[in-house]
This record gives sequence, C-alpha cells and structure tokens, in this order.
Amino acid sequence: MHTDRPVLADLSRFKYRAKVERVAHGDGTAVLKTFRHTARDALTRELAFFEVMGRLSEIPPRLLARDERSLLFEDIPNALRTRRILGFRLPLPLPLARVHELAAFVRLCCAHGFDAIDLTPRDNILIDARTGRMRAIDFEFATRRAAPVAPEQSYFLSGVPEEAPVARPLLNAMNEDPYPAKWRPYTGLSKHSFLHDPPWLQHLKRATLHPFWIIGFAAGAALRRRRHTRQRSGSLARVAWRPAVER
Repeated sequence: MHTDRPVLADLSRFKYRAKVERVAHGDGTAVLKTFRHTARDALTRELAFFEVMGRLSEIPPRLLARDERSLLFEDIPNALRTRRILGFRLPLPLPLARVHELAAFVRLCCAHGFDAIDLTPRDNILIDARTGRMRAIDFEFATRRAAPVAPEQSYFLSGVPEEAPVARPLLNAMNEDPYPAKWRPYTGLSKHSFLHDPPWLQHLKRATLHPFWIIGFAAGAALRRRRHTRQRSGSLARVAWRPAVER
C-alpha cells in the first residue's frame, strides 16, 4: 500500500480494505484510494460504478487516474459540518434542495441497476463548497443487480437480505433496515416521503413531524449505542489476528 505521491493528509477511517490520502496533484490536490491486495474486488466494484455513473451524474467525484491497485479522485472541499454535543453526533437534516438531489441520485442509481450498498447521508455525503451541490463518495460496495430495482427494494435503503450474494461493509449493520438511523435524521423525512412526496409536503412534514420524531430517536440513542458496541466487538473478534496454536 506504499504511496509514491507526496501525502498531505491521511483521510482513512479503518484501512480494512483501503487507505485514503490527500495527495499533491498538479497545482492542487487529489484523493488517492489505495486498496489492499486482499481487497481488489472492492476496487473492481468501485471502478465499475464510476465507469457508468460517473458519466451520468456529477454527484460522484471525478476519477482522475487509476492503476491496478489505486484510484485517484478529485478532492472535494466539504462545506458540510458535523455538530456534536457531549461527544455525540448531532444529526441535522440536510437542506431540502440537497435532499431532492440525493433522492434523484438514488433513483438514477437504481434505474441503472446499481445498489450502492453503504451509501448513506450519515457517512459519505458531502456538500461541495465550490458549488453548494451535493456530492457522494466511497462506492467500493456498489453492486450491480440483475435488473433495475425500485428504490424501496434497494439494499442501501432497506437493508441487505441474509441470502443476498453481495459483499457487506464490516460493522455497518446492513442486515437490518438502515433508513431510521442512517437516513431519516439527515433527510427529515420517512422513506416514502423522501422518495415520493412533492416538495411542499416534504417541507410541511419536516417542519411539523420531524421534531417529534427526532426527540424519540434521541431518547433511544443510548440503547442503540450499547447494541452497536456489542455488535462491533463481536465483528472485530471475528477478524482479529490470533497466533496459531501449536499441537
């Protein structure tokens, strides 16, 4: 995973599959994603997604270069800031115009058969500081279904069935419906409203219903965190290295 370019910042979260770095590129910067040799399938999935969706939408970052182990993307200056209170992430809804862009991107991906399995506004949505438009990053789990799929039936909006033959993000609890925790706090809308309601009704629901929903969501945050910690510990234990036992 050696990087030949001048590295300006390490942007990686876990490095299970790849490391992500901000590197010097020409007169500016770019984002270099270098995959482990054991995760070349992730590189293949991400590249396949960009080869199609990168031509159809400006929401994914532009792919600047590629080789057999890495992908080089444009560096997107992010204007979206995460607020925290007492160490807890405060989930604030995206501006409604950005929610509309996100819904359109969801429908576009599904119409072309792509299921961007770990796409969520909680984890990989940006607001481009140059244009104010919504952008999205990290598609290494994007899989192409056998045919176009209705958004409500997509894995990234409704969870991955146990029998689905797809790669799954580690520690991401995608075997259950991700929408309540990873989408609704940031859209301010139910799944049906996010996909189907007209803008005036979405605005009304965000103003009248979402405050009550978020109070209930926050009340259950401690319970969800304890459950996630147990799941995370179990997942880490399964992938942790252990010395061989001599017999």
